Amino acid sequence: MKSGEEACSHVVESHLLFGLRFVELDEHGSVHHGGVHAKMWARVELEEWNPQFEMTRRRLVSPDEAVDLCTFSNLTRRMMARAARRDPMLAWEPE
Repeated sequence: MKSGEEACSHVVESHLLFGLRFVELDEHGSVHHGGVHAKMWARVELEEWNPQFEMTRRRLVSPDEAVDLCTFSNLTRRMMARAARRDPMLAWEPE
């Protein structure tokens, strides 16, 4: 499966971890449904770094660093925990 042109990588294997549905409340308390987003685990292989689009660099991080860098770290911890149950090669222990 070819993807990740901007990251110069390709997906070797992937699995759905879970889906998120975003909702928004207006000033009257009415619910407006936003999008549904799939959260995936993926094993990727990096290719030679040869940026051709707007990306100018890539940064490899550990699972703990990934959690710390994300805006929604609680959600990222849950994704990491599910990914670690699926992938025995993922060295990550939830707090």
